[in-house]
Amino acid sequence: TAEIEVGRVDFINMPAFKKNEIELLRDYFDKAHQFKTKGFTPRNKAFGKNTFSGNQTGCPTFSSYGPILGSENIITGSFRDSLKSNSYLFAYGAGGGSYVSAQGITNSTEVASDSLQAVFTILWGSYFGDWDVTNNLMRAVLGSGTVLATSWSSQQTLYHFGLGSTIGRVNANNQTIPNSANNFISLLGDPTLRMQYVKPITDIEATFDQDKVLVDWTDTSGDPDIS
Repeated sequence: TAEIEVGRVDFINMPAFKKNEIELLRDYFDKAHQFKTKGFTPRNKAFGKNTFSGNQTGCPTFSSYGPILGSENIITGSFRDSLKSNSYLFAYGAGGGSYVSAQGITNSTEVASDSLQAVFTILWGSYFGDWDVTNNLMRAVLGSGTVLATSWSSQQTLYHFGLGSTIGRVNANNQTIPNSANNFISLLGDPTLRMQYVKPITDIEATFDQDKVLVDWTDTSGDPDIS
């Protein structure tokens, strides 16, 4: 069992984007903060598209979406059109690949001009798992829209994610098929991310009352446990 969660946020050498490396990094950390503080909340839905004909790639991933979100919340269609027009908590795309594209899914040039509205993405196909190349597809997806994490896998499951684990722990300990290279290859993004967050309280005020400190706040989360 892995004890260290590792993720990478890397936008060097991405000329497909109009923004430079520093600007893309700044945008990433801003949207990560917004997600963690409920500045935006994606729909509790999952998207999946597999363009490999007759191939069961992604079945473990799809099967884990249902118990977490409900089978009625799993949607398919055009990866690009769907993620541009609707928000998703999860998105999966698989297709024959190059370093910068997945057939029938998207490519880095499109991604750089789009704003993909998904948070946790999984991609599968040849070559683009090697993210240390110019305009790599995985890194392009990480820099788009609300995407905060992307991994390269055909067999990743997310059950423990639904139970409160971090995305880094889920990736590092994915054991769908023991000793398979398809389990977990790489994670791009903040490894400490969780599936759900509680909106933080506001207007915190502390006052002294003899030998006590009284703390008051405004609950904006709607969670009765912190009122």
